[in-house]
Amino acid sequence: MIVNAFLISSPLILTLEIGKKELISYYTSTLQAEEDILRQKSRIQWLKAGDRNSSYFFKAINGRRNRCKIHSITGVDGSLIEGDILVKNEAIRHFQNILGCSMPVRHGIGTLSNIIDNVISNDHADSMDRDVTNDEIREVCFSLHPNKAPGPDGFNAHFFKITWDIVSEDVINANQEFFRSGYLLKELNTTILVLVPKIPNPFTMKDFRPISFCNTLYKIIAKIIANRIEPCLPDIISPSQSTFVAGRSIGDNILLVQELMRNYHKDIGCPRLALKVDLMKAFDMVDWGLLLETLAAFHFPPKIITWIKACLTTPKFSISINSELAGFFSRKRGLWQGDPLSPCLFVIAMEVLSKILTKQIADSPSFKYHWKCDKIKLPHLYFADDLIMLCHGSPSSALVHKAALDEFSLLSGLLANQAKSNIFTSGLSSTTNQHLINLFGYTVSSLPIHYLCIPIISTKLCL
Repeated sequence: MIVNAFLISSPLILTLEIGKKELISYYTSTLQAEEDILRQKSRIQWLKAGDRNSSYFFKAINGRRNRCKIHSITGVDGSLIEGDILVKNEAIRHFQNILGCSMPVRHGIGTLSNIIDNVISNDHADSMDRDVTNDEIREVCFSLHPNKAPGPDGFNAHFFKITWDIVSEDVINANQEFFRSGYLLKELNTTILVLVPKIPNPFTMKDFRPISFCNTLYKIIAKIIANRIEPCLPDIISPSQSTFVAGRSIGDNILLVQELMRNYHKDIGCPRLALKVDLMKAFDMVDWGLLLETLAAFHFPPKIITWIKACLTTPKFSISINSELAGFFSRKRGLWQGDPLSPCLFVIAMEVLSKILTKQIADSPSFKYHWKCDKIKLPHLYFADDLIMLCHGSPSSALVHKAALDEFSLLSGLLANQAKSNIFTSGLSSTTNQHLINLFGYTVSSLPIHYLCIPIISTKLCL
């Protein structure tokens, strides 16, 4: 208003006109910065353009905070825990108990070299072992999603992209120092655990899934390592695993399971057994020792194993509870959802189960495949940790699956959740049927069921 008044009284003063334009530009950029901050806090990704959305974002932020706020929680003893401080303490206790406990001494891990019969090629090993270039660091940084939630440092990938001319030297030097030395500063790998409800009205800490918000500098390191691992996965990961491997699709598993499970509602035909196995907190409880031994058994270069070990062992975590951080603790096992490296490492760890099962079948002449799987020798399918196991309905065949699961549990720390796992049988006598139910202890189920969020029905699919 003051500038406008001066312009009216003295319209020929050029400096006033320039000053007005500068103030308008500053005001506009400030409004845009405010809107950007609010948009990031609201986690609205789809809004592209329009009028000022500050009011809408404020409402989205408040609505999201109200939905995510944990007012009370049920403790392990069934008591009601209320108040921010007590809820935070319960969250720290729960997740530190899961993530901060290392595996006991494992027996039989030396057998990995005996059951892994395919290793990465020399070309892939050389590709992983090559020096990291400055262009590679820049390319990975610019490939990150610009507006994903930042880690504890508060900087998302968008910040590094728009300030690259200023920060590029520091970013490149920090990354190159890690790849030269294999040493990762713990301060660089601090992580926020955000609790996402698994169900509409969670009432215990078990009903929350921890998602990791990592620092962008760490994401660049992890993505570079992941990019070097991914090309070799089709050669070492069994065809039965359809996730996180190039050229494989979730649809393959869905169609196969639909065909293999068809007519399970009829108690006729060849005796057959199907298991839908739910692994308890699979990402959170993978044993690091098994993972590193598996990488060595697949002949991954020592340099990349050193990098991966540093990424696994250095982070410290704080839990975001009601928009505040609580706790600061290390973890001694598991992978974290939100880390670019975790998907690759998880499918490699799960491949151990495939190798164990293949060896168990080879050592068991009495094992019989599911009648539709006999020609292709397919005993199981999995999409990450969603596991389907199939075989003939004979007890001797079922015992092979049970032995493989038990051995895998001893090595990896991953246990089947009996309450959430399902058993399906068809064409069996009542005595055999009950024997298999008792053997596994899983919930008896029938079609239709949901597999990978798609209903599996008892009849043939039709267009």
